[in-house]
Amino acid sequence: MRYNASELKQMAITSAKLCAKEGVLSLREKEGKLWNKTDVLTERWCRLVDNLFFYFKTKDMGSDPHGVFVLEGSHVRPVSDSTQECAFILEFDGDNRSTYFLASEPAEAKQWIKALEDANYTKLKEKYEMLMKQQNMLGESSQQNLQPPSSMPQTIIKETRSANSSPMLSRRKLIPKDYNMTLSDVEVGTETKKKKMKVKNRRKNVVLSPVSLHDSVLPVLELGLSCVDLNIAKTIDHKRSIQIRVFSLLPPATDLTQVFKTDQVKAASDVHFVATLSFYQSHLITPHTVLRFVLVQKKENGTIDTLGFTNCNVSDFFYLTKPLTLSLEYQDNTCIGVLNLTVHREYVSAQLTRSSSETQLSTVLLSHGSPSSDANGLKVDASYGDIGQVPNLKSLYCEAISRTYKFPTTNKGFLSVQEIMLETRLSFHVPLEYLKLLIDQETRFIGTLNSIKYLVDYLQQTKIKQAQNKEKLIQQYQEGVKNIVDRRRGPSFKASMQKTEKEYEFIPTNLHLQRMRVQHSDCISASTPENTENASSSPPVRVYDIITVGAATAHCFKYKQGGLLSLMSSSSEKVKKGRELALTSLCNQENLKNDIAELPVTISDLQKEVKSHISTIETLILAGKECNTVPTRTSAEMAVTMLSDKTCLLVSLLDNEDLCKALSKISNDLNGSSSAGNSLLNASTKLVSGSSLEWEELKSSVKTKLSEIIAKVHTMLDNANLVEIDDLASNTVPDYDSIVLNLNELETRLSTVCNLAMQGHAIHSLIHIQGSTDLIYRRDVVFSQVLSSCVCGVSTALFSFIHDTEYLNNISNHGMLIHFESLLSTYKNELGMLEDHVVGIYDLHKVSFCCEKSKEQDGDDMDHLLPTIHGTRNRITVRLHLDPQTFVKLPDSLRSGAPFKVVPVLFNIGINEEQTLAEKIGSTSLQDCINVESLSRLSSYSEKIIQNSMTSQAGEIESKLNKLKEAINFSKKNKNVEILHLSSEISRMLKGVRVTSCKSAKDRTAMSVTLEQVQILINNHQLSPNEFSRALNCMRSEGTRRENTRKNVGVRKYAFTSVQLMTFPKLYRPPDGTYGKSES
Repeated sequence: MRYNASELKQMAITSAKLCAKEGVLSLREKEGKLWNKTDVLTERWCRLVDNLFFYFKTKDMGSDPHGVFVLEGSHVRPVSDSTQECAFILEFDGDNRSTYFLASEPAEAKQWIKALEDANYTKLKEKYEMLMKQQNMLGESSQQNLQPPSSMPQTIIKETRSANSSPMLSRRKLIPKDYNMTLSDVEVGTETKKKKMKVKNRRKNVVLSPVSLHDSVLPVLELGLSCVDLNIAKTIDHKRSIQIRVFSLLPPATDLTQVFKTDQVKAASDVHFVATLSFYQSHLITPHTVLRFVLVQKKENGTIDTLGFTNCNVSDFFYLTKPLTLSLEYQDNTCIGVLNLTVHREYVSAQLTRSSSETQLSTVLLSHGSPSSDANGLKVDASYGDIGQVPNLKSLYCEAISRTYKFPTTNKGFLSVQEIMLETRLSFHVPLEYLKLLIDQETRFIGTLNSIKYLVDYLQQTKIKQAQNKEKLIQQYQEGVKNIVDRRRGPSFKASMQKTEKEYEFIPTNLHLQRMRVQHSDCISASTPENTENASSSPPVRVYDIITVGAATAHCFKYKQGGLLSLMSSSSEKVKKGRELALTSLCNQENLKNDIAELPVTISDLQKEVKSHISTIETLILAGKECNTVPTRTSAEMAVTMLSDKTCLLVSLLDNEDLCKALSKISNDLNGSSSAGNSLLNASTKLVSGSSLEWEELKSSVKTKLSEIIAKVHTMLDNANLVEIDDLASNTVPDYDSIVLNLNELETRLSTVCNLAMQGHAIHSLIHIQGSTDLIYRRDVVFSQVLSSCVCGVSTALFSFIHDTEYLNNISNHGMLIHFESLLSTYKNELGMLEDHVVGIYDLHKVSFCCEKSKEQDGDDMDHLLPTIHGTRNRITVRLHLDPQTFVKLPDSLRSGAPFKVVPVLFNIGINEEQTLAEKIGSTSLQDCINVESLSRLSSYSEKIIQNSMTSQAGEIESKLNKLKEAINFSKKNKNVEILHLSSEISRMLKGVRVTSCKSAKDRTAMSVTLEQVQILINNHQLSPNEFSRALNCMRSEGTRRENTRKNVGVRKYAFTSVQLMTFPKLYRPPDGTYGKSES
């Protein structure tokens, strides 16, 4: 942020009459020497002027200003402690620091909180949107509110005609040259020689503000730019690239703001830029929005030369069906060439002319209502792939950043490509749900342990130690919950700079959805108003999604002893062999039924169902007793049948071999000890009658009691068929009380046997303790991150393919393929990260998904559509809550709640300089094992899918699989990225979820994602091969992934050095000027 300290001081002093609020507040600040600072409360006079929050040196309003907060990206919240009602805290997005304020009384604190919340730009924008909506609803055609303020420079237009008779506008003095034309970057703590002013703003401005998901992520206005007749000889160095930078002035603002940069192209007389300028509803452009186009050239020393500029209003070109021609002028009014602006109308299907009213144009540019139509008959095309129009996707994502392009095709058409990068609320929601599940599981386990009163010494000591370990885990999980809840304000992702911070360890690093939306020009022309007769109901649009996330790993634990694979292997085994054995064991887990681990949740679920059926029968019996009648045979028999099935299933589960061994062992140990009279079985199985039963007798008694109930109910129904109930003798009246008593006794016995089974499971856990507490915790940390990306990908795929019945049936029968691509090296720390990552991914075998219909709720709150997580860490069920309109589109199997699994595969190829070292002096054996295992899984899954469907692509899939097998099993090529390309293509053909990772999902991931997007355009959409390099460089230099680096580290640079890039495969190297030394 550029500012003048003396001007800020003058504003703070002279704006007392204009301030929103002022008064005395106590600020908590650090005082003392650098090595011994303490927190102190200092009373200061505070004054709020617009979005500038000044504080003075003392509590005297006549003292000098001491500092200022710029309230952008700020949040104000009261202190949660009930004893501090006068206190509140000021926080900023992307910054862990906060400032504590203390008012004189609670009412004063509330007033300050309200004033500070209303002071930032977001609130002002909301008010502006509301006023615009009100004006449009009233149908006012007055332009008073849309006109620029009186202080804005007025437009001087000189209209001429070009050779092709299209209008050419020459804007000479639209905006004074002394206007600020640069992007405002924050410079914290800038000092002048005379005065010092602290500027506490912790958020840097962006080139284009994020797109709101309130309505649509499709642009309301897209401009293509090209230059012709450029005077290269005199003013332009033909050896260097040129670029156009676009600035806007949005009333009532009076300063220009940079909103867009085109791709850089080699200087020539005629140039065409593939990156297009797009505006969205949330950008609030109006017909009077002023745009300045500046042609620039970058020198070798990094400075920028301005070659020419021109200006226009949005209303000048929005009406036109032909390109608008503007004269590019140098500072001395010399014309250096012509700028052509082309309005692309595939997103806005309204056909407007110069006779259209300003209200009509404003409606198209600013409306937030339904895109189908409005009062003026204007239509905005809500095409396929618009997340803002899908309630379930809209509930998952936020803060979209979008870029648009126009690429030529081999058939002389063009591709309209939109690149969208979105944050997801699941970054915090899924870890929070998972931690709550773990807390609940460990709490119940401790309760079960405490219910076991009589144990021999060695088991009693083990029990105490295990309980202490579980309590320690619970404390850590609760701390994790607290940290996530506190962190949910601000950005909905964990930046790569925070990946090593312990308080955020359960949150995935830099989790985003990368979506590419592609539409062909022939489809676009078919959907324009003049071709509506030949247009299809929905123009074909293809959408391609990639989940990008940092590798799932526990950075806080570090990698001195390796990752999870090394820690899980036996210490006596050699490191390399131990890793491979642990990986093999991990893969085999999926084929083994670990019934004893899943027993508690299964028993708990069945016990609830049995109690429900018992309650149903009791209700029927008591209703019959009250009315002196007998329940209908159909309802009674159905209830008894359900009770019988669930009870028998529950009893059969108790025959688990491991459970019986645990109970038998502990019973034998106790019976052989001095406290034999207080055996576990005897102490735990005393029934209401006071008799004592052994384990098998107890299970048998449950079956016997169930048989008695069934017999009594059938006797009651048979007798009711012989005589009318009113004619029954007193001795033939149904014995209602006896049936109810038997039901109660059955419930008591079931409760006892289930409690004993839980204790048996606890005993088994004590005897077979697997792994230390640190190992369990580390595995939970890693799995939380993997689960977040998995739920994100599965939810997005399901909601995106909701109309594809064949696909939904496939995932119901065979599961959903989720393809993880990793770019980690197999050297030093990244080898440990890969070990963690693979364990987390293979642990997904214990996860299943099911669909439920959400409850309809009023208002904009969409939390009811977020997924919920249930079960235990060994058997997890993710429930996806679909809105009613989406739920009815599911096939019967998924609509009935049937679960479906995920089929995870992981392919890893290291590409950086550390992988070069691993290939030369280290080992790539872990990478090879992972790829071989994933090839086997992918082949098995594709075979199942091909057998049931996709016969048209069967040959192509098999061909690519053969190439993949050859690349993995026989090729000795180092850094063979063809493995990644082939496996990702196969997974897309199988409609699998795509996930791409590197250490932080910022730099190497950006290279992979952009390469995959351009390869898709080449293979599937006829992108001209001559445009491959240009499209790739454009997406890497001006696309959304460049913005991802800024979001993570505050700099729009990929964290590569020239030496590093020499070791990268050529297709994974960014263009010059986009990389440099930065945080990773």
